[in-house]
Amino acid sequence: MEKSEKIVLAVVAVALVIVLLFLAPFLGIVLWQLGVFNIGSTPVTSSGFAKIKPQLVSADFEEDGTFSALFTNGAGTTITLNQTGIVVSDASGLKCETVRIEPASVSAGDNFRLTSSGCTALSQEDTYNLAFSIPYHTTIGNITRERTENGKIRGLVE
Repeated sequence: MEKSEKIVLAVVAVALVIVLLFLAPFLGIVLWQLGVFNIGSTPVTSSGFAKIKPQLVSADFEEDGTFSALFTNGAGTTITLNQTGIVVSDASGLKCETVRIEPASVSAGDNFRLTSSGCTALSQEDTYNLAFSIPYHTTIGNITRERTENGKIRGLVE
C-alpha cells in the first residue's frame, strides 16, 4: 500500500469516527423515543400523607381524567371525612371537578374509596401527579379535633 493510500485511509477512518460521534446521541434519542430503553412502567408513589395512607396498588388514573384509590385510616380512631372540603388537584393546580368518598365515617385501620372525576385528561403512558387535601375530624370523648391530611400521588395513566 502506498503512502498516499494510507493517508486517504486514515482520513476516511477519522472522518467516520467523527460522524459516528455526532450521530450516536441522535441515534440514542431516536431509540429512546421508540421505547427501546423502556424497562417497565413508572411505579405509583406517594408523599406527604401522615395519618390517611393511600393504598398505592389500588390507585388508578384513566385517560378521561378519572382517579380512584383506596385510603387507610391510620389515625388510630374513627375519622369522619368532610366530603365537601376534599380537594384533588393536578400538577398545574387545576382542581378535579367532582370528588366522592365512601364511606364518610371510617374506623381505625379501615379503608375508604376516594374517586375524583373531571381532572385534566391525559394520554395513556403519561405521568399524573395529583395533590390531595382531605379534611376530617376525630372525636374522642367530648373533644372534637379538625384535621387536614395533605399529600401527593404520582403514577402512570392506564
